[in-house]
Amino acid sequence: LRDPSPQFPNVLRRRRCRCQRRRRPTLTGRAWSTMDPNPTTRTFVEDLIRQAASFPPSDVTDAAVSELTSMFPPSGRRIGFGTAGLRSSMTPGPLGMNDLTVVQATQGLARYCSEHRHREGGEGR
Repeated sequence: LRDPSPQFPNVLRRRRCRCQRRRRPTLTGRAWSTMDPNPTTRTFVEDLIRQAASFPPSDVTDAAVSELTSMFPPSGRRIGFGTAGLRSSMTPGPLGMNDLTVVQATQGLARYCSEHRHREGGEGR
């Protein structure tokens, strides 16, 4: 994306936020499944996406869409890191406890520690 012109500095930012709010669960599920290192949960999400996209619509399609929406909420919410760490049910998606959320949380914690070590002048290995 190019930088917006000086007279409209927030145009791209606003558009991006609106699109993120209206994300379709199947698109988010596809993105998730490409990053998921666990073949079992990856296949589960891909199967739900196939069922949700099936035509003609049926009860199975509605159930798949509902399950995808619960795992990948349009709001983009993620599992929270609280005083007890990460706690959630073992399900695919950003709200569940799974291999990818553990990898992402570990990367975030490592980045946080690295940034704070450098800010406070500490030396580490």
